[in-house]
Amino acid sequence: MPHNGPMLMGNKKAQRITVGVIIGVMVVSLALSLLSSASATP
Repeated sequence: MPHNGPMLMGNKKAQRITVGVIIGVMVVSLALSLLSSASATP
């Protein structure tokens, strides 16, 4: 996302929060896919 470049580079705290949100979303999506595949199998 190039339009977010200068804002994130200028603020370390915002960058850390953004990385945390991205990791959180990845973990949640991974857990949801694991749960759906586990519930799909009998």
